[in-house]
Amino acid sequence: MAGQYDRRSSGEDTLLLLGLFAFLLAIAAYFIWATFHAHISMAGIAFADWQMHVAGWFTDQYSALDAQAVATDPASVKPLQLWRLLHNVGLFYRVPAVCLIAILAVCCFFGNAPAKYTRHLDLQRLMKTQAFSFPAGAAFVERDLKLVAPAPGTPRTADPALHLPEWVDRFARSPTGLYREDLARIRLADQLGEQWTDVAVAAPHVRAMFVVFALHAARRRDDAVMFLGKLSASLPNGANDGPTGPSARLAFTAEIIAAIDVHVTDAALIRPCADVARSHAYTSTAMMAVLTYARSQAGVLAPGQFAFLKLVDRQLWYSLHSLGFPGGNNRNEQPNPRAEALGARDHWAAECDIGAPIKTPSVERAISAISSRAGTLFPLERLPTEQEDNAQ
Repeated sequence: MAGQYDRRSSGEDTLLLLGLFAFLLAIAAYFIWATFHAHISMAGIAFADWQMHVAGWFTDQYSALDAQAVATDPASVKPLQLWRLLHNVGLFYRVPAVCLIAILAVCCFFGNAPAKYTRHLDLQRLMKTQAFSFPAGAAFVERDLKLVAPAPGTPRTADPALHLPEWVDRFARSPTGLYREDLARIRLADQLGEQWTDVAVAAPHVRAMFVVFALHAARRRDDAVMFLGKLSASLPNGANDGPTGPSARLAFTAEIIAAIDVHVTDAALIRPCADVARSHAYTSTAMMAVLTYARSQAGVLAPGQFAFLKLVDRQLWYSLHSLGFPGGNNRNEQPNPRAEALGARDHWAAECDIGAPIKTPSVERAISAISSRAGTLFPLERLPTEQEDNAQ
């Protein structure tokens, strides 16, 4: 009953507001006419005169009406008289207007509209259509990627993310099938990438993404999006790669890297991000910090906008993907963490905590999380104390 009463009250309020609006509109129209009726009548008569001049090329039935309208004093014209004048003149244009609309309808039906808006769209055609507005997806337009099982051992660049049991099975098990914490530690440290020194000496694809993040941080979003599109389009189209994608990592063309390097020498653009990266010891964590800084300065820059980077450097893309979205206490929450980025995420968080680079891989929290889960999946192999110390 309460719900019915609320809905009835809401409907009554709407009708009341509409009635009040109509009343105010009528009052406003009356005062406008009372104040400016001469000017309004003059404009209406002038418009009707122009229409009757055009109609005079085809018929003389409006000649007398035109002369009478021109001779009329605008100040003496009443609203109904003005409406009748415009209505009578408009009758002549009804047939031409109907014919014009019919011609336009025929053109739309047999012209461009069916080809542009009614063609069959599968996923590939949809990607081609979207690539005109979102060029960052150009690297995937010609590819025929399908959901396939990850390759044995090291996954291919386009393979889906490894679940934790898959990651442990590939990288953290001994020949006898037991879980080895020391092997997990080594592979987590590998996720950090090369040691970070400066963007000028970084790998070409790292320099490219650094410049994109710097442009975004400087709020030059159009330039950042432009470079994302060019970087994506510069990759081989992969039409012959098949459903698994490329078997080896791709590379950006020399031309686009040369265009990127022009911005690397722009100190005003690069310096803020370089200062942020200086607090991190490895490429993955430095780039994670730069992306976080760029987002804090200019808003969203989602991993999907540079998904093509996965075809170039799978590890770096998953590290950047691991940042998730901003949360409380200056933490970035990741609702769907990936095993392939746990080490990078753990080390990045440790460096953020102290605000300085850490040369020794700090992956203890990742090891603890993996070991607690892996222990329920695989038997744990314990090394002798001396071998365990050497492994660490």
